[in-house]
Amino acid sequence: MKQEMKSISLISRPLSNMDSHDFDLLHWIYDLQAANVARSKTSFTLVFVAIHAFNELFEQYGDDSANRAFQQINEYLSNKIRNIDLIFQLPQRNGWTILMLHSGQEEAKYFLKRIFQSIPYIAFEQGTDMQIGLSASIVEIANSTTSYAEALSAGEEALQLANVKGDKEIYIVEMFNKPEIEKIKVSIIEDDEVMKSILLTMLQRIAIDYFELSIQTFNDGNQFLQSSWSQSGHTHIVIMNDILPKKNGIAVLHELRRMPNNKKYIVFMLSKLKTEEDMVYAFEAGVDEYIIKPYNVKLVAARLKRLLARLRS
Repeated sequence: MKQEMKSISLISRPLSNMDSHDFDLLHWIYDLQAANVARSKTSFTLVFVAIHAFNELFEQYGDDSANRAFQQINEYLSNKIRNIDLIFQLPQRNGWTILMLHSGQEEAKYFLKRIFQSIPYIAFEQGTDMQIGLSASIVEIANSTTSYAEALSAGEEALQLANVKGDKEIYIVEMFNKPEIEKIKVSIIEDDEVMKSILLTMLQRIAIDYFELSIQTFNDGNQFLQSSWSQSGHTHIVIMNDILPKKNGIAVLHELRRMPNNKKYIVFMLSKLKTEEDMVYAFEAGVDEYIIKPYNVKLVAARLKRLLARLRS
C-alpha cells in the first residue's frame, strides 16, 4: 500500500450525520499521542471496525433494523474497550475508529479476536436472529512523523479491503509501525591513543536498529567539558578512563551530575581499580557502568547494546 491514499467511503448510504466535533477530538488526541511517541517510545494504535455487508442489511431488513443493529454493535464495542481507550463513529456511521493508547498491533489483534468471538445476535423485524459480521483494520503508530490524515486514510482503505475480503477479516497496515531513528551522542575520553582507536572502531561497527551514534573523541576531561559537544539535549553516552590528564574521570563525572539535564548522560567508567570500595564509590558518584581494565572490547560492546535496547523499550 502506498503511503499517500485517498479516503474511501465504506458504504454509499450513511445512516445519519455524525457530529464533526467527535473527529475533531480524535484529531486533537492523535496529534498529542504522536508528539509523545518519540519521548515515551510507546506506540499507539488506531483500530477500524465496520459492519460487514452493511448495504445488504439495508436492502433486506430496512432502515430501522439496520439502525438498531448498528446501535447494538456500537454498545457492544463501547463495553468491550478498555477504560483508557476511546471509540469514535466513522463519518459514514457504518463503522468505528478505536484509539488504543499504549498498545501496538499485537494487542490490537488480540482485542479484535476477542470481539469477533462474542458478537451478539441481533433480532430483526421478520423474527430472525442474526449474528452481525465485522471486519477490521489496524494502524499502529510508532513515530511522530505520521500525520493524522495519513493514518486515517490508510486505516479506512485497509478497512475497505478487509470488508471486501469477508467477515472477521483483519487487515494490518505496516507502513507506520517503525520507530524514528534516535540520534545518540557518544564521547570517548581517553588519553591512550591505542585504546581510543580500539573503542572508536568498536563503536563504529555497532549496528543497532533505530539508533544513530554520533561519536567524538577527547584526550582529557577539560577538553571534553569545555567543548560545546558536551552540552547535550540528546541522550549522551560518555566512555572515559578514570585517570586522565588535567581533569580525571571522577571529576568529569561530578561535573556532569551537577548539570540540570544530568540524566541525559550515561557514563561508562574504565578503571584499573577493582576493590569493592572503589566500585561502590564510583556508583555512588553516578557511574552507570564500571568496567575493570584490562577489559574485553566485546564485553564493552555487549553492555552498550544492552543499554541501547533498554533505551528503546
